[in-house]
Amino acid sequence: GPRIKALMEQIEDRSDKNSEYLQVMQDCYTCYCYQRQTLILPTINNEIERLYKMHGTDYCTFIRTSCMELIRICEDEYLLYHCFFSRSDLILQGLLESLSSQLYDYFRPMIIQHVHRFELLADICSVLKNDIIEDQVNAKGKCLEAFGLLAVQMLEDEQERLSYRTQAYIQSDIINFAPSTGDLAYPEKLSEDLSNQ
Repeated sequence: GPRIKALMEQIEDRSDKNSEYLQVMQDCYTCYCYQRQTLILPTINNEIERLYKMHGTDYCTFIRTSCMELIRICEDEYLLYHCFFSRSDLILQGLLESLSSQLYDYFRPMIIQHVHRFELLADICSVLKNDIIEDQVNAKGKCLEAFGLLAVQMLEDEQERLSYRTQAYIQSDIINFAPSTGDLAYPEKLSEDLSNQ
């Protein structure tokens, strides 16, 4: 690692003055990130599947543990990248976004298909906002910048889903409420209950 980093620092320093070195540097970044992505994506997908099977319908725990696992992976990848390269590059952010998007690709359909209760939607929003974005992403800074974008997107999607479910409930159960005979007989039921006491 240190020998490669020393060589890369020379290339990075010379890239400011020579376009050929700039191209070599970009090629090194691209090759590194491509190889890391090829190695890690299957592992991430397997881990997300394993966590989903482990937590079943406990969606809050699944979201929390899978986000924490991806945070750990993003931190490790950020540190590993900097074992070889001195400069951060957009390609690194692209790698971290690609790794993080695996959770988003799993999360969104799961929420749309399986989560319909207001309380659960609100709980998931709380986990994302408080436990993940505020406690982890904001506290750890640059290395979680790409994951933070994904977490914010997940939170916004969840809030949109909560808003949609609320509007659907208002439409179906409040605006289109058709009282039954029992609902309209409320004063009589109240009188009966009072007389029975």
